[in-house]
Amino acid sequence: MKSERKRILLGFLYETHLINVSNVIVDLSVADLSNANLSGADLDDANLRYANLQGANLSFANLHDADLSGTSLVQTMLSNAFLIGAYLGRADLSSANLDRTTVTNEQLTLAISLQGAIMPDGSTHS
Repeated sequence: MKSERKRILLGFLYETHLINVSNVIVDLSVADLSNANLSGADLDDANLRYANLQGANLSFANLHDADLSGTSLVQTMLSNAFLIGAYLGRADLSSANLDRTTVTNEQLTLAISLQGAIMPDGSTHS
């Protein structure tokens, strides 16, 4: 399945340190990772600027210090994900599920949209 192949490829790139923010070898800017099943993925310090993660499953993922600036996270499942230190400037989190996500309010204020998102406390952003 296409979604599973995306997961395997991204895992390989991360484990070989090819997509880390501090040492970008493979540039995932504007990469299409839409609808990928990345549940539980370890993407600590990953460079995912302007990537399309629309509809992806990132529940329980570790995105600590990841660069998600300008990323489309529309309808993305981020429940129970760890986003502390992740940069969300200009990220679109419309209709994303952030239930029980570890993220600060300061990080969320940098997003371009939270319209319809399920917030970490379970409420829906209007």
